[in-house]
Amino acid sequence: MSQPKINIKNVLKIAGNVLFYTVIVFLLLFSISNLSVKSNKDIANVLGRGFLPVISDSMEGNNSDSFDKGALVFVRLLSADDKENLNVGDVVTFYDLNLVALNTHRIVHITPSYVVTQGDKAAAISPYVIGGDNSGVQYEIVTYDNIKAIRTGDIGGLGRAISYLQTPVGFAIFVILPVVLLLAYQGYVLTKTLLAVNKEKIEAQHAVDKDQLLEAEKDRIRKELLEELKKEQSKE
Repeated sequence: MSQPKINIKNVLKIAGNVLFYTVIVFLLLFSISNLSVKSNKDIANVLGRGFLPVISDSMEGNNSDSFDKGALVFVRLLSADDKENLNVGDVVTFYDLNLVALNTHRIVHITPSYVVTQGDKAAAISPYVIGGDNSGVQYEIVTYDNIKAIRTGDIGGLGRAISYLQTPVGFAIFVILPVVLLLAYQGYVLTKTLLAVNKEKIEAQHAVDKDQLLEAEKDRIRKELLEELKKEQSKE
């Protein structure tokens, strides 16, 4: 039994449509997530799931959830109840009053009123000691109000690209422009399809009209022949 031939044109058309709508959905979600960012204390998110680029190397380390500079970290925004259930070892995003920006570090100590966080890179050199002498040790004391989210995953290297996308120029070039071009292309395809359909309808109507004209012409000739026959018979 012969195998059915694959229509390459249809396959490419389907793949193109899938790619188009995938890009549209990604750009839409990216745009919606960034609408939630009203200040440097906010995390871009959709329904409580967010992301932020890593701009420092403070979390470089050997832990399974350590990450390098330039990574894209995925987080889940925390409610007040969630913050009560944080544990030592959790990696959290918080508003750093010293940096005046969002920061992401590991919790190394918890108290009823605040938590102590430290980057994995600093911990490898000089770990924070509970109740000990921590002079010269790099760590942050963070109140619960300033804790924003908990890490759920990361993708290395993607943070730099997202950082650029979040700038006005990057957003215009890689978000707005592709959407406009994709919509323009889809508009062209739609217009071309509509013109083709209209052409088929016109040709079909023309064929019907032509057949009708032929039938009318045949009827006319038939009537003329009958008239001629009647005249010939009347002469006889």
